[in-house]
Amino acid sequence: KGNDTTAVALGLGLLVWTPVALARWHVQAGVWPYVLASVGLELAYFAALNLAYARAPAHAVYPVARGLAPALLFLPIAVVAGFSWPSGLGVLAITGGVLLTTWGEADRRSVLFAVPVAVCIAGYTIVDARGLQFADPAVYLWLVMCPVALLQLGFRAIVHRGPSFVRPQLRWSTLVLGLGVFLAYGLTLVALGLVSISQVPA
Repeated sequence: KGNDTTAVALGLGLLVWTPVALARWHVQAGVWPYVLASVGLELAYFAALNLAYARAPAHAVYPVARGLAPALLFLPIAVVAGFSWPSGLGVLAITGGVLLTTWGEADRRSVLFAVPVAVCIAGYTIVDARGLQFADPAVYLWLVMCPVALLQLGFRAIVHRGPSFVRPQLRWSTLVLGLGVFLAYGLTLVALGLVSISQVPA
């Protein structure tokens, strides 16, 4: 059921976001390798997240994944782009703060399943930071999420042998979830477009 809700939420979010992307359409040819890489990492992210939620409590897995991702990004970016004290302090504050929310909740199992999710988050974050130089953030978001949403819907249709799963999921909460995913990702892309590569982990 959770997978059905996610797929329909992404589809609804995509429908609402399409006019925004069309109104701001600006794409250069160099964007496509980044879009393809980001799509692959997004699909891996949703697969890893669904697996993690099936094996460990969501309230332990998700914060650990979100807290680890900036730390995973920081070292390779510091090597390539140089160490930045503001970025380092930002990563320390973010990682420490998020991980504190799981104090006493996250066990070894939760961390084990959170690590692949964190790797995917770190991966698509750095890819997106590079790809944004070739497209408007609203358009880049649409380019990445369009195949992700359609593939999720297609896979669920195969599982259910048809689109019967869609109708039960058509409710306000699913629409709000879809809009939340697009708005959160969109705001992240806007932020990534405003900073240098050394500040991306923070």
